Amino acid sequence: MIDEQYINGTYFKRYSLTTNEHLLFLLTGQSISPRGFWDFKLPEGKTHSEYFVEAGIDVVLFDPIGYGKSTAFYQYDRIDYTKQIKDVTDTITKQYKSATILGYSSSSPVALCSAQDGFFNKVILVGPNIVNRTDDALPNIDTFQTNIEMLKQKRLKEVSERIIPKSNRLPNWEESLIEIVKTNTRYENGNWSVPGHIVNDRINYWMEHKSNGFEVDKISLIKPILAIISEYEVETPISEQGLLMSLFPDTQIVSVPNSTHFSMWENDCAKTREFIIQYCTE
Repeated sequence: MIDEQYINGTYFKRYSLTTNEHLLFLLTGQSISPRGFWDFKLPEGKTHSEYFVEAGIDVVLFDPIGYGKSTAFYQYDRIDYTKQIKDVTDTITKQYKSATILGYSSSSPVALCSAQDGFFNKVILVGPNIVNRTDDALPNIDTFQTNIEMLKQKRLKEVSERIIPKSNRLPNWEESLIEIVKTNTRYENGNWSVPGHIVNDRINYWMEHKSNGFEVDKISLIKPILAIISEYEVETPISEQGLLMSLFPDTQIVSVPNSTHFSMWENDCAKTREFIIQYCTE
């Protein structure tokens, strides 16, 4: 079954089967809805989310305020993002053996903040981005805007694919992603935009509050955190996971071969999916 709901300006899409015993709650990237990472059509015609459901995992793809199909737009930080998630989890009445929240890069701190509420008992971080910087804060912009060409050139070619010998992107990646972002509420003339404050929250929250927004002793999990870090990761490499490992020393780190920060868009994405399915269903 697939259902879609709007709650207080946010949006979520849910895949579920009555026989499924596990839940996977998927968060955003910097500017892209989780649908753009986990619900685009793969070359074989299925989506990652459909594979998750077939493996016994119900899936919630969540668009917080200003992202994807959400209907409201305002500035907020990781704590308000967490409250938006709770508004959704408060509506979930089905009992699960496990409930996993997956943070992708900049939403990693949000996943950990949400894990304090007690609903989630497992956490996956793809490209973990837990940072306590003490240098200059990022400017508080009202809107972060991008488009597919900027994504390909400024983020993929110039950054995430900088050290991989050859781009490993799926052949239909671009067209499939465009089909998703075209459904964004704030999509116009090829551009899409999201609230600027939450984009820069990964750096600025610590600098403003001297806190990560979560307390380790308030996070009770039934399995150690799973950190998925690709072989050719340059944005959030293993060498920069010192803070995460100091806070959660039992974190399990796995590597996706021949892949970058965006392994779910690449030819070895089945390995990323395998890691997620195994963790959620164990």
